[in-house]
Amino acid sequence: MSEFLCLAHMKRLLIPFLLIVFACLFYLSDNNADFKLTTATIDTSVYSEGLLNSEINNVENIADYDIDVVFDLEFKKIDVIQTITWINKTKNPTNELQFHLYPNAYKSEKTLFAKGYDISSKDAKTEMHVNYFKINGETSELIYFQPEIPNEFDSTVAKVILDKPVLQGDTVKITFDYSLQIPRSVKRFGYAEGRSFFFISQWFPKIGVLEDDGWVCSQYHPYLNFYSNFGRYSVQITVPKNFIVASTGVEQEKIVDAKFSVYKFIQNGVHD
Repeated sequence: MSEFLCLAHMKRLLIPFLLIVFACLFYLSDNNADFKLTTATIDTSVYSEGLLNSEINNVENIADYDIDVVFDLEFKKIDVIQTITWINKTKNPTNELQFHLYPNAYKSEKTLFAKGYDISSKDAKTEMHVNYFKINGETSELIYFQPEIPNEFDSTVAKVILDKPVLQGDTVKITFDYSLQIPRSVKRFGYAEGRSFFFISQWFPKIGVLEDDGWVCSQYHPYLNFYSNFGRYSVQITVPKNFIVASTGVEQEKIVDAKFSVYKFIQNGVHD
């Protein structure tokens, strides 16, 4: 889920259409208006987990994501526990793993991303606060670096040096526990002023792409598209009870109690 959308409290919500073009996007809205959603019936003889059955064998999943998100409306933030299961499909071992931490592009006016977008106001800034980071259950340390353009203020890429190399065909389990304040919206990321509309884009730690000649894990440039491996995404989203969540993927279930709604989506064979 490289992007997710959060719409908080709205007195009236009229949506003539909703076009979701980003893989793994979710959308949240307080449903106070006379607005009803219907769940589409999925023909499982044709689709499985959002992917055509005819295409399943054509997709090579390398990085699978299991993400549990809790959205806090009062403080405009998300708390996340995320597990990445990554397989080394190259012919070479690797002694490190590299990650994109895209939200850190909003940390200050001195990041590479900020050269193209105005994040000078305090409410447009944010950064990822990592509570813990583990490799195969062992606490590890992220090292921030700039693989392309030197900039000591840019922390959108990080790596971990491994105790032992990951060989061809080996699997690694990576766990992040982190929180993220949602800033005022800049480039599809943040809340819209006066509308309590939240759209969270490129929000989660994403592993880079290991190719036979090394890692491809670029900093967050102001104008770019995103390169990552395909995988299966399983995402659970907890929101206030009266929120609507729309997401790329197939809604597996929705559980509602007195205060919260919990949605679960799965999408197979997407790259972010």
